[in-house]
Amino acid sequence: MTGSNVSAWKEKFWSRPEEDPPWQLKTVHPKLEQEIGSLEAELRGGDKARKVYFVPCCGKSLDLKFLADRVKGDDVVIGCEGTEGAIRQFFKEQQLDFNVSEQSDNVLIFETPDKKLKIFCCDLFTLTPEILGTKVNRVWDRGSFVAFHDPETRKEYVGVIRGLLDEEFNYLLHTATAPGDLGDIDTPNSELGPTRIGSKEVESAFENFCQIRLLAHQENASLYDRLPDSLYRINVFMLTAKKSSDDRIKFWQVSCTNEL
Repeated sequence: MTGSNVSAWKEKFWSRPEEDPPWQLKTVHPKLEQEIGSLEAELRGGDKARKVYFVPCCGKSLDLKFLADRVKGDDVVIGCEGTEGAIRQFFKEQQLDFNVSEQSDNVLIFETPDKKLKIFCCDLFTLTPEILGTKVNRVWDRGSFVAFHDPETRKEYVGVIRGLLDEEFNYLLHTATAPGDLGDIDTPNSELGPTRIGSKEVESAFENFCQIRLLAHQENASLYDRLPDSLYRINVFMLTAKKSSDDRIKFWQVSCTNEL
């Protein structure tokens, strides 16, 4: 999210700590709980490196702690949020100790003492693996891709995320459409609502580098605790690295060798 957008959202949604934004859930997102096995699943070729989870536009989501509580060894959860107040509210409400360091004039890093959880306070569109100190191989994208109503901004967003991804990854993408619809892009209900994005838009945005699979959907579902009457069809997609032609050749070579 760019600086101008962050300023507007900060003023509108994060200026009153006693009142959560409409999209803030009071629990871990149920779709993340249901599909956590898919997100954690071993990558093609095996998990030779640590799991690096990334939650873009994370706000103060309880999903961050849910993931951090599950990591092992040197695995890590990384969030990105443009509003410092939201990050501080998260650590306070979750009763987590944290340290703050200034990476640059425009990047603050909030980190738990055990280094299992880091939240970068910065402009999402400036993120690079060099800023994060790593590439990521697990992504939970709920309310981030769909937050950008302008198609060109979404295109830029996908480019940024692609630049952060490792060669192999599991990317859990949560979108919403009008009830009964899984097709073309639609307009948001309001400036608060997500852009209604179905399978065609997901394919258009990610098919160049991702294999896309619809994991689950739910009809007539409410996205927000505070807006129970605003109903959508919720879609959960799993995106994984697209196999190159070389990968397919190697696969068939191995298969033929095994048959011989």
